[in-house]
Amino acid sequence: MSKSKNNPGRGNIREGNTMKVREEVRETIRKAVNEGVSLREIGEMILQEAMMEEREAYLEVEDDEKNGTYFRYLGTGNGVLRLRVPRTRKVDSGRRSSPRSTRGWTRATRSSSWDLSFLG
Repeated sequence: MSKSKNNPGRGNIREGNTMKVREEVRETIRKAVNEGVSLREIGEMILQEAMMEEREAYLEVEDDEKNGTYFRYLGTGNGVLRLRVPRTRKVDSGRRSSPRSTRGWTRATRSSSWDLSFLG
């Protein structure tokens, strides 16, 4: 059994899950294109959902809570994407929330190499 760097001893399981998810995403994209959804809109949806899921994963390990979203624009070869960037806020011991930058969980996004070439 091959070992994944992130999941030693479970490489084949992870690779199988990745392939399954990839095929599900492809099928969803095919359906969207057949219904007339543009490539720009599809890219917008994919990035939006990925950021929301990343925030949920971050909140599972940090003592933060959701704090809405703000808009950012990303230029691509297929047009400008309008993205809602999710925000978090730190929870104080007295259960009062204090504003918190999204720096903590977006650092992982910035450090990962997003391949946006499919957007044009």
